[in-house]
Amino acid sequence: NGWGSWYNGCARMNFSIVIPALNEEKAVESILKRTLAAADLTLVTQQRAVADIVFPSKVLTLLAAGKPVVASLNAGSEVARVVAEAGAGVVTAAEDAEALAAAVRALCGDVDRRPLMGTRGRAYARAHWDRGRLLSDIEQQLLALAASRSWSAASSSNGADAAGHLPGHPHVR
Repeated sequence: NGWGSWYNGCARMNFSIVIPALNEEKAVESILKRTLAAADLTLVTQQRAVADIVFPSKVLTLLAAGKPVVASLNAGSEVARVVAEAGAGVVTAAEDAEALAAAVRALCGDVDRRPLMGTRGRAYARAHWDRGRLLSDIEQQLLALAASRSWSAASSSNGADAAGHLPGHPHVR
């Protein structure tokens, strides 16, 4: 019953649970990369009360690693939306250990579906969170915002002078 049965089920299916005990960043990063490379699937769990308070960065890492995600969380959360939209995994109800265990067992037994989900997850991560694309998008948004603002004193309510400088900040507009 509960997490104990899930853990025992993992043991019966010969899963390994790896918890690095090293504090050195490079060693931990190396272990993480090797562990992800060896994983058949990955898990993301959140408490029912979390909802959309956080979007764990590990979700990006898992999708980018090309591994299917089994997510135990609120169905209305942003993580659930991303996993479903990407077609990168399975979402189960938060804190429902039996549903989580069933999803893990089902996905472990579906050797054709796992690689497809992993490929979809990686493609989604690249399309939505590629560093170069994000930086370019942010730059374009900032340029558009700057172009749409009138920095003249006549139309400004921020106290800027005629050149658009803020008081006490001669180089800030």
